[in-house]
Amino acid sequence: DPLKANKDVSQEVVIVKDEFDKEGALKSMLRKLYGAQNKNPGKVLIFAFDHEECDALAKKIKAALTGASVETLHGIKKQAERETAMQRFRSGDSWIMVATSIAGRGLDIKDINLVINYDPPEDGQDYVHRIGRTGRAGRKGKAITLLRKGPDGRAMIYITQVMRRTGLDVPQDLIEALKQRRGRDMSLAAEVLQGLTNQQRLERSWAKLI
Repeated sequence: DPLKANKDVSQEVVIVKDEFDKEGALKSMLRKLYGAQNKNPGKVLIFAFDHEECDALAKKIKAALTGASVETLHGIKKQAERETAMQRFRSGDSWIMVATSIAGRGLDIKDINLVINYDPPEDGQDYVHRIGRTGRAGRKGKAITLLRKGPDGRAMIYITQVMRRTGLDVPQDLIEALKQRRGRDMSLAAEVLQGLTNQQRLERSWAKLI
Protein backbone atom coordinates (compact mmCIF):
# COMPACT_ATOMS: atom_id res chain seq x y z
CA ASP A 1 0.00 0.00 0.00
CA PRO A 2 1.76 3.22 -1.14
CA LEU A 3 -0.13 5.25 1.47
CA LYS A 4 0.92 3.10 4.42
CA ALA A 5 3.83 4.54 6.40
CA ASN A 6 6.35 2.99 8.76
CA LYS A 7 4.71 2.42 12.16
CA ASP A 8 8.03 3.22 13.85
CA VAL A 9 7.49 6.85 12.81
CA SER A 10 5.08 8.85 14.96
CA GLN A 11 3.14 11.41 12.92
CA GLU A 12 2.05 14.79 14.24
CA VAL A 13 0.46 17.83 12.63
CA VAL A 14 0.53 21.44 13.76
CA ILE A 15 -2.30 23.59 12.41
CA VAL A 16 -1.20 27.20 11.87
CA LYS A 17 -2.98 30.33 10.67
CA ASP A 18 -0.55 31.63 8.06
CA GLU A 19 3.10 31.80 6.95
CA PHE A 20 4.08 34.06 9.86
CA ASP A 21 2.53 31.65 12.36
CA LYS A 22 4.19 28.71 10.60
CA GLU A 23 7.65 30.26 10.80
CA GLY A 24 7.15 31.00 14.49
CA ALA A 25 6.04 27.42 15.17
CA LEU A 26 9.15 26.03 13.47
CA LYS A 27 11.51 28.29 15.41
CA SER A 28 9.78 27.35 18.66
CA MET A 29 10.19 23.63 17.92
CA LEU A 30 13.86 23.98 17.10
CA ARG A 31 14.58 26.12 20.16
CA LYS A 32 13.04 23.43 22.36
CA LEU A 33 15.12 20.77 20.64
CA TYR A 34 18.32 22.76 20.73
CA GLY A 35 17.91 23.57 24.43
CA ALA A 36 19.46 26.12 26.72
CA GLN A 37 22.67 24.10 26.97
CA ASN A 38 23.14 24.06 23.17
CA LYS A 39 23.14 20.27 23.18
CA ASN A 40 22.86 18.39 19.93
CA PRO A 41 19.35 16.84 19.79
CA GLY A 42 20.11 14.56 16.85
CA LYS A 43 19.65 15.11 13.15
CA VAL A 44 16.64 17.09 11.91
CA LEU A 45 15.55 17.07 8.26
CA ILE A 46 13.26 19.94 7.24
CA PHE A 47 11.43 19.90 3.91
CA ALA A 48 10.65 23.15 2.09
CA PHE A 49 8.80 23.83 -1.17
CA ASP A 50 11.65 24.96 -3.44
CA HIS A 51 15.30 26.02 -3.47
CA GLU A 52 14.51 29.64 -2.67
CA GLU A 53 12.48 28.62 0.38
CA CYS A 54 15.28 26.24 1.41
CA ASP A 55 17.95 28.93 1.37
CA ALA A 56 15.74 31.55 3.04
CA LEU A 57 14.61 29.16 5.76
CA ALA A 58 18.17 28.04 6.50
CA LYS A 59 19.19 31.67 7.04
CA LYS A 60 16.26 32.26 9.39
CA ILE A 61 17.11 29.15 11.41
CA LYS A 62 20.74 30.21 11.74
CA ALA A 63 19.60 33.62 12.98
CA ALA A 64 17.18 32.07 15.48
CA LEU A 65 19.59 29.44 16.86
CA THR A 66 22.95 30.86 17.80
CA GLY A 67 25.75 28.51 16.83
CA ALA A 68 23.58 26.13 14.82
CA SER A 69 25.10 24.71 11.66
CA VAL A 70 22.49 24.29 8.92
CA GLU A 71 22.91 22.63 5.53
CA THR A 72 20.71 22.94 2.46
CA LEU A 73 20.03 20.37 -0.25
CA HIS A 74 18.26 21.16 -3.51
CA GLY A 75 18.62 20.73 -7.26
CA ILE A 76 20.14 24.16 -7.91
CA LYS A 77 23.26 23.27 -5.92
CA LYS A 78 26.19 21.84 -7.83
CA GLN A 79 26.93 18.15 -7.29
CA ALA A 80 30.06 18.91 -5.26
CA GLU A 81 28.07 21.27 -3.01
CA ARG A 82 25.38 18.65 -2.46
CA GLU A 83 27.98 16.04 -1.58
CA THR A 84 29.66 18.39 0.90
CA ALA A 85 26.33 19.20 2.54
CA MET A 86 25.48 15.50 2.78
CA GLN A 87 28.87 14.66 4.27
CA ARG A 88 28.54 17.35 6.94
CA PHE A 89 25.01 16.24 7.81
CA ARG A 90 25.88 12.54 7.84
CA SER A 91 28.95 13.08 10.05
CA GLY A 92 27.07 15.26 12.53
CA ASP A 93 29.05 18.43 11.82
CA SER A 94 25.64 19.89 10.97
CA TRP A 95 22.54 18.57 12.67
CA ILE A 96 19.91 20.45 10.64
CA MET A 97 19.33 20.05 6.92
CA VAL A 98 16.73 22.01 4.95
CA ALA A 99 15.87 20.26 1.70
CA THR A 100 13.42 20.08 -1.16
CA SER A 101 11.75 16.81 -2.15
CA ILE A 102 15.07 15.83 -3.76
CA ALA A 103 15.86 14.35 -0.33
CA GLY A 104 12.50 12.59 -0.04
CA ARG A 105 13.64 9.47 -1.87
CA GLY A 106 16.93 7.65 -1.69
CA LEU A 107 18.44 9.62 1.18
CA ASP A 108 19.89 6.90 3.40
CA ILE A 109 20.96 8.37 6.73
CA LYS A 110 20.02 6.04 9.55
CA ASP A 111 20.10 8.45 12.49
CA ILE A 112 17.67 11.20 11.49
CA ASN A 113 15.57 11.71 14.63
CA LEU A 114 13.00 14.14 13.28
CA VAL A 115 11.48 15.08 9.93
CA ILE A 116 9.62 18.39 9.71
CA ASN A 117 7.44 19.14 6.71
CA TYR A 118 7.62 22.92 6.78
CA ASP A 119 5.85 22.86 3.42
CA PRO A 120 3.77 19.73 2.74
CA PRO A 121 4.54 17.65 -0.37
CA GLU A 122 2.34 17.37 -3.43
CA ASP A 123 0.69 14.06 -2.57
CA GLY A 124 0.41 11.21 -0.10
CA GLN A 125 3.10 9.03 -1.62
CA ASP A 126 5.66 11.83 -1.38
CA TYR A 127 4.57 12.37 2.22
CA VAL A 128 5.22 8.69 3.00
CA HIS A 129 8.65 8.87 1.37
CA ARG A 130 9.56 12.06 3.24
CA ILE A 131 8.64 10.81 6.69
CA GLY A 132 10.35 7.52 5.85
CA ARG A 133 13.71 9.31 6.14
CA THR A 134 13.39 8.79 9.91
CA GLY A 135 12.60 5.62 11.85
CA ARG A 136 15.10 3.58 9.85
CA ALA A 137 17.08 0.46 10.73
CA GLY A 138 14.83 -0.40 13.67
CA ARG A 139 14.99 3.05 15.24
CA LYS A 140 11.99 5.11 16.31
CA GLY A 141 11.38 8.36 14.46
CA LYS A 142 9.10 11.36 14.53
CA ALA A 143 7.52 13.44 11.77
CA ILE A 144 5.81 16.81 12.23
CA THR A 145 3.91 18.57 9.45
CA LEU A 146 2.94 22.24 9.58
CA LEU A 147 -0.40 22.90 7.88
CA ARG A 148 -2.10 26.21 7.14
CA LYS A 149 -5.86 26.15 7.58
CA GLY A 150 -6.56 27.64 4.16
CA PRO A 151 -4.08 26.57 1.46
CA ASP A 152 -3.14 23.13 2.82
CA GLY A 153 -6.55 21.45 2.73
CA ARG A 154 -5.47 18.78 0.24
CA ALA A 155 -2.50 17.88 2.41
CA MET A 156 -4.86 17.47 5.37
CA ILE A 157 -6.79 14.91 3.33
CA TYR A 158 -3.85 12.74 2.28
CA ILE A 159 -2.13 12.91 5.67
CA THR A 160 -5.38 11.69 7.21
CA GLN A 161 -5.43 8.84 4.69
CA VAL A 162 -1.85 7.87 5.52
CA MET A 163 -2.48 7.97 9.26
CA ARG A 164 -5.55 5.76 8.99
CA ARG A 165 -3.96 3.24 6.62
CA THR A 166 -0.98 3.03 8.95
CA GLY A 167 -3.31 2.29 11.86
CA LEU A 168 -2.77 5.55 13.72
CA ASP A 169 -5.39 7.68 15.43
CA VAL A 170 -6.09 10.93 13.61
CA PRO A 171 -5.57 13.93 15.93
CA GLN A 172 -8.67 15.89 16.84
CA ASP A 173 -7.30 19.23 15.62
CA LEU A 174 -6.81 17.73 12.16
CA ILE A 175 -10.38 16.41 12.19
CA GLU A 176 -11.66 19.86 13.16
CA ALA A 177 -9.64 21.52 10.39
CA LEU A 178 -11.13 19.08 7.87
CA LYS A 179 -14.64 19.85 9.08
CA GLN A 180 -14.06 23.53 8.37
CA ARG A 181 -13.11 22.71 4.77
CA ARG A 182 -15.98 20.36 3.98
CA GLY A 183 -17.66 22.85 1.64
CA ARG A 184 -14.59 23.19 -0.60
CA ASP A 185 -13.20 19.68 -0.32
CA MET A 186 -16.37 17.59 -0.07
CA SER A 187 -15.36 15.04 -2.72
CA LEU A 188 -11.90 14.62 -1.23
CA ALA A 189 -13.32 14.37 2.28
CA ALA A 190 -15.67 11.65 1.08
CA GLU A 191 -12.71 9.83 -0.47
CA VAL A 192 -11.04 9.70 2.93
CA LEU A 193 -13.97 7.67 4.21
CA GLN A 194 -13.79 5.00 1.50
CA GLY A 195 -11.88 1.78 1.99
CA LEU A 196 -9.80 2.91 4.94
CA THR A 197 -9.01 1.29 8.28
CA ASN A 198 -12.01 1.35 10.62
CA GLN A 199 -11.60 3.40 13.80
CA GLN A 200 -14.95 3.11 15.52
CA ARG A 201 -14.48 5.86 18.03
CA LEU A 202 -13.89 8.39 15.21
CA GLU A 203 -16.71 7.38 12.89
CA ARG A 204 -19.18 9.96 14.20
CA SER A 205 -16.63 12.71 13.60
CA TRP A 206 -15.92 11.52 10.06
CA ALA A 207 -19.64 11.27 9.29
CA LYS A 208 -19.97 15.01 9.86
CA LEU A 209 -17.62 15.66 6.95
CA ILE A 210 -20.17 14.50 4.35
